[in-house]
Amino acid sequence: MLIVSKIQRTGGSRVTVGGSDYHFEPRGPKGEHVAEVENEAHIKRLLSVPEGFEPYDPGEAKDIMPDPDPEPTPEERLESAIEPDGNDEGVDDGDDDTAEDSLENNVEPDQDDGLEDMSDLDLSHAYKDEFDAMPRKNMKRETIIRHIRKARADAEI
Repeated sequence: MLIVSKIQRTGGSRVTVGGSDYHFEPRGPKGEHVAEVENEAHIKRLLSVPEGFEPYDPGEAKDIMPDPDPEPTPEERLESAIEPDGNDEGVDDGDDDTAEDSLENNVEPDQDDGLEDMSDLDLSHAYKDEFDAMPRKNMKRETIIRHIRKARADAEI
């Protein structure tokens, strides 16, 4: 599948996904920077960054990528932040001391992460972006921030 890089640098861009290197270089009539990606997991990973990549032929991506969820209304966002959605599989609610102790407490806050300045609703959605589930309503704000920072630090490794 051809994937287009929205970031266009002179000479193209090289991106490594799962140990495979992809060279996005100018091709085609419009000069889009594209690369052929055959590994489905790599396609999903690249297309999960809509600010950076898009399918050359959107019709091809429909078979691989799920339809995006429609944007929830402000009322739906508030409701989901207040009431659990029932999908708490794999989500730590912060009540288990051993689970809390297993988190590294020495994760340094990223000075630009902005988590401390977020509203509770925005923080809940940042948590959902990291873990695909809303935090439990009794989870403390500090615990949510610590979990997000830990997940982001682990992702950088």
